[in-house]
Amino acid sequence: MPFYLYKYKQTPHGYKDYILDRKISLGGHGPIKEVILRRFRSEKRPDWHITDNELLSYFKVSAETHAIIIDLKPNISENISLYQLRDIWAYYENEWCPLALRLETIYVDYKIENPALFKQEFCDDKIERKNAFEFLYLQDCSLQGKGKWQWGKVGSTNGALLWPEAIKYFLDQIKECLI
Repeated sequence: MPFYLYKYKQTPHGYKDYILDRKISLGGHGPIKEVILRRFRSEKRPDWHITDNELLSYFKVSAETHAIIIDLKPNISENISLYQLRDIWAYYENEWCPLALRLETIYVDYKIENPALFKQEFCDDKIERKNAFEFLYLQDCSLQGKGKWQWGKVGSTNGALLWPEAIKYFLDQIKECLI
């Protein structure tokens, strides 16, 4: 599941034209680790909220001109599944860090003959944006700055994409178990 930095401009009709800037890394020695370590040094808490603005500032760009886009299904032919990253909630626990990502739909299972060409430049004029949530984790993390902070494997049994109704159901169920 690659992450990309896209530059965008507003059209006169209120839509955005996106142009691929470059592939980026959020894990490893990237912005998630940097934000968590900086916050831990000042707040000494295990949980953090990271905004897209904070992540974009790591790459020295603004949310007014750039967006972080996830290609959720990069290896499925003739399919476009692009989501804009909006928020990350992180919870540090014993050298691993589960994350909840709030995504905004751009294209969901959009069928097209040449996805690679489409992903170079596209417009969001034919979409209805909705929230979706995904859970991932970083492993080999250390609050002393050591470790690799690498993504855990995403497969058919983890990294689920959850829509608002599903996450509400799961959260309600989990809450009941904790009472």
